[in-house]
Amino acid sequence: LISKSVAQELMQYHISDIEITIDGPPDVHNRRRISKDGENSFERVINGILNAGQFINVTIRINIDRENIGYYDDFLKYLSHRIKNLRNVSIKIERVVKDNSKSNIDSAYSIEEFSALELELYNKHSITKTDSTLLYKNLMLRCSAHNILTLNIDSYLNIYKCPVQIGNSVNS
Repeated sequence: LISKSVAQELMQYHISDIEITIDGPPDVHNRRRISKDGENSFERVINGILNAGQFINVTIRINIDRENIGYYDDFLKYLSHRIKNLRNVSIKIERVVKDNSKSNIDSAYSIEEFSALELELYNKHSITKTDSTLLYKNLMLRCSAHNILTLNIDSYLNIYKCPVQIGNSVNS
């Protein structure tokens, strides 16, 4: 996905922040995000985070639903270990919604349920920036479509204004 040279090029074009989506630990992510060549998409995403995080700010967006919430605590520890040397990498969680998930929509949280869950996770982990932990800086749920300077780019380099529309070619 993002090599060191791509990350450097983003920086040259004054792109200072990106968001990379991951759906949970390797087995969950790879089941939901099958790469065209059948290779391990999870490791590609992690390597992209590691590469980009050396040059620009990276927000790891973890998509949460009822199917993967049970992995969240361990997955957070795993991510913390993998990116412990990158000071400009943060995480946030987002709820899985019908329009941007290949998972079973019955597993999606309602907005109300997710808001309560997000607050619970934030309070439980009280994550702050230290030498080896992640910064959970995005407590508020804000849609990137409201920011004039934000675009969403999928793995095929299609550009979308709203992240909910990712994968819908009519809106790219």
